[in-house]
Amino acid sequence: KGMKIGLPKEFFGEGIELGAREVIEKAIEDLKKLGVKVEETSLPSTKYAIAIYYIIAKSEASSNLSRYDGIKYGSSEIKKGKAQDLISVYSKTRGDDFGPEAKRSIMLGTYTLSAGYYDAYYKKASQVRTLIKEEYETLFKKFDLLISPVSPTPPFKIGEKIDDPLTMYLSDVLTVPINPAGIPAMSVPAGFTKDGLPVGMQIMGPMLGEEKILKLAHTFEQGHTYIKNKPKL
Repeated sequence: KGMKIGLPKEFFGEGIELGAREVIEKAIEDLKKLGVKVEETSLPSTKYAIAIYYIIAKSEASSNLSRYDGIKYGSSEIKKGKAQDLISVYSKTRGDDFGPEAKRSIMLGTYTLSAGYYDAYYKKASQVRTLIKEEYETLFKKFDLLISPVSPTPPFKIGEKIDDPLTMYLSDVLTVPINPAGIPAMSVPAGFTKDGLPVGMQIMGPMLGEEKILKLAHTFEQGHTYIKNKPKL
């Protein structure tokens, strides 16, 4: 009772499918019955979060793997802007040891860290990361925790989007902001859509705020039996 929860409007806007939205709205009403105070708020920099996350994450992947391997992944081809040549050069080094996503990470990361692109991509992403971090810190002076859906859509079928990496990345749009912000968060089963698909509720807390997150999650789960249900296949 008395815990104050913020609902960032950017996490409930365009792109959130009706099924996921309805389940989370019901979960929020349940939290209110438990004595939680809920208020809409805003995180304006959220629209940049997924872009900067993937720039920084892929850059780190490329940097770390090249350090372990002692290999400069296609640096000359990057400068020439020949992506296909980069793939060929990379395939001759460690290409057989990594899957498509690992290769994609290395190529994207090498590109954003290369001469001529570092300032435009990695440096700029690092600056925006600082802004996102500051926005969260400001909100946590007002709220104990923040809540949102985990994904903008209910689960899709296994392998359904495997050939569309961009769509797969965008599925993370609601969860990746916590990484540049440097805060803890967790997913709690929030219920099922009318089609029997599970929807998760994301609980975000301030740095070192895991105790608050776990407390709310545990209390929420005690009042629901559906967490024991199996998704409809």
